[in-house]
Amino acid sequence: DAHAGRGAEGEGKRPKLQQVDERDEDRDDETFAIRADACYVMARACELFAMDMTKRSELVLEDNKRARGERAGHAKSQLKVQDVLCAIDNTDYCDFLLDLVHARDD
Repeated sequence: DAHAGRGAEGEGKRPKLQQVDERDEDRDDETFAIRADACYVMARACELFAMDMTKRSELVLEDNKRARGERAGHAKSQLKVQDVLCAIDNTDYCDFLLDLVHARDD
């Protein structure tokens, strides 16, 4: 089975990364430790970014429901692309995504 031996949170991928790093004969142990953990730090950062944008998008959805006169939390609503785009547009640290937001508006 292709997924046999995989633990929680993608532990099955780490040995493969270590094998790639171990082929570099000119490395020192400190450099190896940084490279081996960098992908996990990036994965966690992406997870936190996605969680933050989801929360901000939910706030946009609730604000839009209030503006339409609906009771907040009354009926379940699904996030729409427009909610996410509005959250990106209203978030300072997402300026690097503004080209995508405005391209979608065209």
